[in-house]
Amino acid sequence: MEAREIRPEEDDSARDRLMAAAVELFARKGYAAATVREIVEAAGVTKPVLYYYFGSKDGIFTEIMGRALTLFEATIGSALDAGGTATERLYRLTDELFGLVLDNLSVVRVAHALYFGPPQDAPLFDFDAFHERLQAVVLGLVNEGMAAGELREGEPEVVAMAVLGAFDTAEGLALCHPEWNVDRTTLTRVLDVVFNGALAAPAEKKESS
Repeated sequence: MEAREIRPEEDDSARDRLMAAAVELFARKGYAAATVREIVEAAGVTKPVLYYYFGSKDGIFTEIMGRALTLFEATIGSALDAGGTATERLYRLTDELFGLVLDNLSVVRVAHALYFGPPQDAPLFDFDAFHERLQAVVLGLVNEGMAAGELREGEPEVVAMAVLGAFDTAEGLALCHPEWNVDRTTLTRVLDVVFNGALAAPAEKKESS
């Protein structure tokens, strides 16, 4: 695609195209290896347009992750505000957040690469904000469910870990093993096992023996 000089006021989509191009390049090549030249060529604009909107490659990265955190918080708020029992909100929360993951796999892949791998000279970003916020919300809902008698009394941290483990596993499979076709329905079915258990009832055991 041949890039031409585009003034920002001429093309309202240039900002979004730059962010989309940057995300895909960061996910495919790594943050350090992706260049401003490659980003602007993929977006069909010139370097001054990127500098106008973001100032630098670091600036576009910070904007991408900041927008991801905003969407994350908005999704949590929407799931919690919809009402229902604590268990219903746990299902809704994980379902909607996993939907957000599936819609933004490249962003999630970039975040994971930088969080678990070398920094690649990327700007500092508080990735723990995602983890800590989700852990706090899930634990709060589990405590609420136990207090209301929806969930049997026990160790809320362990139940929260089981819920988060199901979510993290689904996310990991979506990122690394698309052939498993893990979708939102799959995660719901896994949570059914978390909440209802996998052991056969005593009567079922006796009949099977």
